[in-house]
Amino acid sequence: MKNKVLLAISKITNYHHLNRSAQLIILLHFFFCFAEGISSIFVSIYIWEIQHNLFDIASFYLYQSITFFLCVPIVGKLLKHQSSTFSIGIGALLLAIFYLLLLQNHSAHYIALMGLLQGSGYIFYWTGFHYLSVSLTKTSERSLFNSYNEISGALSSLISPAIAGGFIVLMPGKIGYIYIFSTSLLLYLTTTILSIFTKIPPSSTKHFALPLILKISLNPNKKWFWGMQMIFIHGFCEGIFLFLPSVIYFLYFHNEWNLGLLTSMLACLALLSNFLVGRFLPNANRNHAIFWGVFIHSLLTLSFAIYPTWITVLLFGLGISLAKPWYNVPQLTIVFDFIHQQPAKKEHYIEYLAAREISLGLGRMVSFVLLIALITQFHKAEESLSWYALILTFGLPYFWITALKFSRNQKKIFL
Repeated sequence: MKNKVLLAISKITNYHHLNRSAQLIILLHFFFCFAEGISSIFVSIYIWEIQHNLFDIASFYLYQSITFFLCVPIVGKLLKHQSSTFSIGIGALLLAIFYLLLLQNHSAHYIALMGLLQGSGYIFYWTGFHYLSVSLTKTSERSLFNSYNEISGALSSLISPAIAGGFIVLMPGKIGYIYIFSTSLLLYLTTTILSIFTKIPPSSTKHFALPLILKISLNPNKKWFWGMQMIFIHGFCEGIFLFLPSVIYFLYFHNEWNLGLLTSMLACLALLSNFLVGRFLPNANRNHAIFWGVFIHSLLTLSFAIYPTWITVLLFGLGISLAKPWYNVPQLTIVFDFIHQQPAKKEHYIEYLAAREISLGLGRMVSFVLLIALITQFHKAEESLSWYALILTFGLPYFWITALKFSRNQKKIFL
């Protein structure tokens, strides 16, 4: 009976279509996402509780983005000589160290150091993970693999933020934060240990030719030029779902329990949306999905930017949960398909992924510099965030345009 149930679930979810290595990487990624789900949304709030300064939070994310430029050459060369799971393990270990230091007194006063450390952990983890996404999956299963990665994030956010928020509110002082950050520390260490036992062969070529790929990125006649434009705009707009949600939810709903509960509720919708994308979205309709995902997300974010109330904050959260998967999963798949589609590119997988991280980091840097400028211009945090959301909203349509130019069906517009 048990085997029949598992077989039925496998057929419904298409999980059996993924190869064994891809399934193991998704399991490893789940532990990473679980560690993120418990603590990541509360890092900004922890800094806010100590500093009561939006400028410091924006600076933290700016320093985090700077590490994309500092660490990408190191990570790229590492991936050329070591297994990609080694890079994943280093990333998880750096994030464990980040939370260990965050538990220390006065850690929130060292914004630059903490931002650089967390950013380094992310760049090591995600570059290694994306390399596995390209090298372990075929074109026919890549959308499914990417959707399961997003599902891992949504599953980890179903319960953990609400429980973590409850701990913070119920425990006196900062004891609740100590508990949840310690739990994330242990989960990141678990991810590091799992990566040791996940054996993936290193790259077959040892020469790291990043300058060559960056040169191609600057040529408007090359398809990759539009890919880098799309990735840059994605990084620029990432403030909508990387920075804004936790801060906005906290400012409008006033405590960590409400923040965690709302995050968990919205994760249910994100889980459903990611499942539908992975299960039912055909490759031919990717541009169609990106258009409608961007349109709905822009509309709901615009409602908050123009008229910020607790109702429009909820609509803003719905936009992230329901609409984001419909453009995020396809754009990832389009990029990975491009890198994978020609045998000549195989020796440059890592360079293309490194260039992707640089473009993403540059977009984030511009975005957070803009936010810092708005914070210095306006006195109220809510006003700064509303203007920030408004500007980022107008970046999303250009994201769709660049995705359309970059995708294979450049001459066909899906509406």
